[in-house]
Amino acid sequence: MSQGFMEQGETLEEGAARETLSSVSHQTANPCSEESGADVEVTKLVGMYDLLGPSQVLIVFQGNMKSGAHSSGTRSPTWNSHSGGIESLETKLVRPEDIPWTDLAFPSIGWALRDFFRQRGGDLRIGRNPDGNRGDLKIS
Repeated sequence: MSQGFMEQGETLEEGAARETLSSVSHQTANPCSEESGADVEVTKLVGMYDLLGPSQVLIVFQGNMKSGAHSSGTRSPTWNSHSGGIESLETKLVRPEDIPWTDLAFPSIGWALRDFFRQRGGDLRIGRNPDGNRGDLKIS
């Protein structure tokens, strides 16, 4: 799951798509991939999570992969075209049963993934922090 901050003048959906592809410039034909290098179409809101420790709000969207950028800078229309970049050492698509739940970088990623799977099962409520969890994450 790519994460990042919005730029001035962009919508939430544009920020989510940009952070997933994360090119240095929208006008360049050779994007410098920071996150996953995947070109996505944002499709729906998964959840909004309070992270009081770092004073942030995490807004998570679902998206469909359209294409991605390879480290060579070439573009590919294949759905599985993705790679690590300067902010992600590696990227990997995994089946739900293979998600490394205990190795996720932040608890909020697990919250969002659980809400995504709950929504796929038909419960369409927008995800929020688990009951009693205010997102008091300690940032070191």
